[in-house]
Amino acid sequence: MKAMTFFSVSASAAALLAAAPVYAATTISGSVTNVNVLSSDPGLVLYGSPVAFADIVLNSVGDMATRVVANIGTNETALNLGDDYDPYPLSLTFGFTNPAGTTGSPLTGTSRGQFFPSGGRCDEFYVGCLRFDGPVVFDFGVGGQFSVQLRDEDFAIPGNTNVTAKFTLLSESRTPAVPEPATWAMMLLGFGLIGGAMRSRKRQQPRVRFAF
Repeated sequence: MKAMTFFSVSASAAALLAAAPVYAATTISGSVTNVNVLSSDPGLVLYGSPVAFADIVLNSVGDMATRVVANIGTNETALNLGDDYDPYPLSLTFGFTNPAGTTGSPLTGTSRGQFFPSGGRCDEFYVGCLRFDGPVVFDFGVGGQFSVQLRDEDFAIPGNTNVTAKFTLLSESRTPAVPEPATWAMMLLGFGLIGGAMRSRKRQQPRVRFAF
């Protein structure tokens, strides 16, 4: 009977441990820290600034979310033949406060003037075009990765546009999540029950005495 009690308590404690969460959802916090665009002639002169965005919570691999991360535009009133139609490099650098230790490269692309829209959302002739390269992968934790992809945009001249980023969780970090206080309490209770059962069983072991 005591053995059954011991194993019952042990099983209960094991169940508590198994029920404790091992990995948490991935929360992405941060912002664009630098918008690098062509800011002087020759070429289509642009301005750019970061746009603060809310935290992103991705629960499992494959989850994705979009956020407006920057605004880019021009004060030029017309396109100059030649240089304004040439592509020039641009980049957006991200800084993330969460997950801690996130690393990755700037997202790159090109800007240029164009006579008519080419698939963007602008309905005007003479537009500015932002064309971005493929997604950049950011690493965090132990094996955790998410990607960031910027969407191509067109904008009127003069005018501006918001730049939207898509965040996709590629793999979860294998760094265990810290259990919540309630989980710790349940774990400690389970260990306490195991210890109590073992001490009770030890005290009640039959003793055999021999008479001489």
